[in-house]
Amino acid sequence: KLTELMEHEAQFKAFLIVEQEGSMSLDDLRNALGSPIVLVKKIVKNLQDVDLFEINDDGKISIKKE
Repeated sequence: KLTELMEHEAQFKAFLIVEQEGSMSLDDLRNALGSPIVLVKKIVKNLQDVDLFEINDDGKISIKKE
């Protein structure tokens, strides 16, 4: 699943950051990437669409468990 996303550097970076942190808020991810919130939301949605990210009830982003 990562292969097709790796060409998009920001998405790959976002995945690695969340993987390292375990879980984080959208705002924390925005700060870590240094990107506008609109772009970060799009990245998170893209990674959710391919079942790599999930968002819990507290709004924390994490890697989706199989």
